[in-house]
Amino acid sequence: MRGLLKSLELINYDEKAAKISGATLAELKSKGQIINVRDLFISAIAIKLEDKIATRDVKHFKRIKNLEVETW
Repeated sequence: MRGLLKSLELINYDEKAAKISGATLAELKSKGQIINVRDLFISAIAIKLEDKIATRDVKHFKRIKNLEVETW
């Protein structure tokens, strides 16, 4: 278990991610599309890092602009 934890990279939720979250939340709310706050934070970090996410929950994440989603 410790070996696994040591191999993981910790990615911070910072001010840039917070701004992305706020803009994304405002956009989705204006369309009447609510999203779980944890999903919002995950997507903001991925957008900030210009990375993609892998998920089975494509329904929510596909609504987020500038987020690349890979279905698992």
